[in-house]
Amino acid sequence: MVGTIIPMVHGDGKYGAQDVVCWIYCLACTLGASVFGLLVVLLGQKATSRLNESKSLSLELFVAAVLAGLYSLHELRIWTLPAPQIRRQVPKAWSIRYSPMSCAALYGICLGFGIGTRVPFTTFYVLTVLVFFKHSYFGVVSFAILGLARGGTLLAFRRGPCAAERIPSISYWKPVVALLNGLLLAAFFSMSLLFWVRGLK
Repeated sequence: MVGTIIPMVHGDGKYGAQDVVCWIYCLACTLGASVFGLLVVLLGQKATSRLNESKSLSLELFVAAVLAGLYSLHELRIWTLPAPQIRRQVPKAWSIRYSPMSCAALYGICLGFGIGTRVPFTTFYVLTVLVFFKHSYFGVVSFAILGLARGGTLLAFRRGPCAAERIPSISYWKPVVALLNGLLLAAFFSMSLLFWVRGLK
């Protein structure tokens, strides 16, 4: 979707307007992710309200740890696992129908929300499970950071008349990000499993 937005933003060559539209997109991504995080928190509160607090903690750590461990193997390309997602594309017609600012806001909200489009990294699933069981409003902040990171990618490629030609360079960094993501999930798996085992004693 970055490939769709950057040519739209850079079409007129006005750097001031480009910056405004890019920031709108980034903030909209953050907003969309925050709304999703809030929904996960509220659903988690409803679904786990009858669980004993200690059991909820044990279940939370166990499920999140197992999921993180499995998806760390996926990100490190050791073992391929299914990553359920809709893979829908935001309508390109929006770039014609709406103004650049409105279009960037709509794109950002839809992509930031996450589940309606492609999920680039599996940290999204682990965070969703963790926030669902924990049902703490800090989960909203966690998803906001995730949305900010996703939308912030655009900011690094917003300058210059040939910005659209630099879009393929994003894919060069994807294996590096996947490696770091896999190591992060593996570390979370180890720490969570340790705390979960200690909690059973």
